Amino acid sequence: MADLSFLPYDNDHADPMCGSMRRDDEIETYVAAGKRNAEVMMLMRNWCAHARAQRMGGVGMIEQMTGLPISHFSMQCDHAPAGGMAAFDFGDSALDFYDRNCATCVVRKPVGLPNLSRLVNEREEQRRIAAARFQIEQAQAAEALKLRSDARAALRKDLDAVNQAIIDDLDAYDREHDEVDRTRLSETARLAPERIHKKLVDLLFDQASASASLALVALDVAAQVEPKELRTLLLAQRVFRGHLETRLAHKILLVNLCVMKDGDITELVSAAAELASPDRSHFLGGEGPRSSPKLLLAMWKERPEAVRAGIDRLLDLKTTSSSQLAGRAISLIIRIDPTAAKTFVLAVASRYVRANQLLPDLGDYASLGDMAWAIDLILSLEPEALDASLQDLAVGASIEAKRNIANIYAEAWRGHFRKGKEKPHPIDRLKLGLDRLLWLPTQIFDKNVLQTVSDAFRYPPDEVWPLLEQEADKLIGAALLLDDLIAHKQRGQSEGADFLARIEWQNLRSSAYGVVEQFLNAAAKAAKTRRPRHASSPRSRLSPKNAACSAALLPRRRRGWLEMWKA
Repeated sequence: MADLSFLPYDNDHADPMCGSMRRDDEIETYVAAGKRNAEVMMLMRNWCAHARAQRMGGVGMIEQMTGLPISHFSMQCDHAPAGGMAAFDFGDSALDFYDRNCATCVVRKPVGLPNLSRLVNEREEQRRIAAARFQIEQAQAAEALKLRSDARAALRKDLDAVNQAIIDDLDAYDREHDEVDRTRLSETARLAPERIHKKLVDLLFDQASASASLALVALDVAAQVEPKELRTLLLAQRVFRGHLETRLAHKILLVNLCVMKDGDITELVSAAAELASPDRSHFLGGEGPRSSPKLLLAMWKERPEAVRAGIDRLLDLKTTSSSQLAGRAISLIIRIDPTAAKTFVLAVASRYVRANQLLPDLGDYASLGDMAWAIDLILSLEPEALDASLQDLAVGASIEAKRNIANIYAEAWRGHFRKGKEKPHPIDRLKLGLDRLLWLPTQIFDKNVLQTVSDAFRYPPDEVWPLLEQEADKLIGAALLLDDLIAHKQRGQSEGADFLARIEWQNLRSSAYGVVEQFLNAAAKAAKTRRPRHASSPRSRLSPKNAACSAALLPRRRRGWLEMWKA
């Protein structure tokens, strides 16, 4: 098989270690699919001389290099009365065509063995196994139902007419799962809880583990008959964790938070967070999922350490969905309790920065948008703590992680619109953004990072300009340092480098000069433009010396452009 290591992939989204590994796995998946299709095509040709495979779509790079049929194919025959379908798995197409045409064909022209009969026999064997498994499960379910019914019948003899009627309704609901029977049981417990015998309640708890429907009925009755009993609370926890039905369980848990153990609260955090802030990305129209943050916030107020442990457990799952859920929970908690921001700084920063390494299911183009909202809040409340964590994470980090760090610093100047109204950022947040955006280009000389910095300076918010007027010297100094770095790296370029390497360097140099220009433009605008300033804002401190440097550096940059194009 051909060597596929040279195939290009999008460096803008791939981590040198983790991202390329995921792309290698994708290539292996496509190669395996091609081998499977080639095998099925051989079976098709042996099945009948009239059969042929027809491509639907184009030919990709992997197919070109391997020669394997990696595309959508359909099975065709001039004698077929019915059509077929094209699928990426040609086995599916072949079996569909066989069922429509070959099973009753009278003009088949066999070629050899093995042929499509092997696929047909494998499918029939799988169907036989599935049918046998279904029969076993049905028999087990019927036996379990009979045992529950016998237990109810044995108890029925010892109860009065009211409880016998309840048992009859329970038996009917267990067999048919009709909501009318469940409603009748719930209303009976609500209207006459004192009439329900304790032995019947015990039976409900004993059978609650048999199915989700019986657990819900048991909770309906127990909430009316013995709402303060420990077993009712435990059943409510199980129902809530299982996302079976949250309203009644939610109410019971809220009332009994003070008597719950820390471990129980930790176990409930995932379900409570999902109820408090459900993922609405899948609800593009119509009514979205119901949300209620009361339980999560009450848990945080009562046992913050237990809630933090539950959020850590979500992060430990190392999936995109669990990380997003943790981000939504953290954002909600911080909005209600701003002092909680410092608690989550490291957890949020680490997950966002190392997402490409920690989350195998993230994908090249996915992002942790809900975690980014939490970072936005922390930037305003704890900028120094976040900066310290990011500096620690930057040590020895991959280039993708460093790009994520750059995105966080650029976010310090963004995200100030909330529900159509502009909300000013704290000055400490703006200063952090300025200091780190000036620092990034010389520390992480990467095209993506340079583009991030350039974008941040292209359209800075109005609230940043008073700060730029104060720090104009820093802008000039950062431009000079970056210009020196470009010159140093230019001297290190090999004259014998291949064409692709020269093009990559020219693109990188162009991005770097673009950042230099953004710094100088911002310094010039801050020095010359008389923008409205706050009363407390001092006048621009751009020194005459640095103003001269700015004027001299722009022509130097233009000479660099000319040299680049001549090269």
